[in-house]
Amino acid sequence: MHLFYTFGHVLVNMPEKVLDANVFIHSTGLNMRFEEAVTVPSVKQELESEEARERYENSDIDAYRPGEENVMKVKERVEELGDELSTADIRVLALALERGSTVVSDDYGVQNVASSLDIEYEGFSQGNIDKEMEWKKICSRCGEEVEGGSCGRCGGEPERVPAES
Repeated sequence: MHLFYTFGHVLVNMPEKVLDANVFIHSTGLNMRFEEAVTVPSVKQELESEEARERYENSDIDAYRPGEENVMKVKERVEELGDELSTADIRVLALALERGSTVVSDDYGVQNVASSLDIEYEGFSQGNIDKEMEWKKICSRCGEEVEGGSCGRCGGEPERVPAES
């Protein structure tokens, strides 16, 4: 879906924006025109401050649920990259994928996954990522690569580090 605006006599095609929670968290209300955007219902659950919840409620923004096929596609890509995203982040990306929209997020993990799925993205109050990253988990004690929870070798906790390219 795209929104069309007229500037003078020229019709301009403006891509719809799908907003991540940090837009409501960091917005002053003056730096985003919410009528150009949508989000997902789970974004509201990430809004901890009263101000952010009020910005969300006062925005009259429409919230849509993405199809499960797109949610699964995003989850698979998140796992392949070793990124760690919230349910809301995954659903924001899935909705953008489904609608051909641009994601607005300062979360570099969201931007990283968006880039890898050829979803357009833009930062809100920060810049964009410089390059795509893949991650792996290594044990903080012995350095062994870890799949899932604690290290099978020594029981240490895993930490996320960039995978070698």
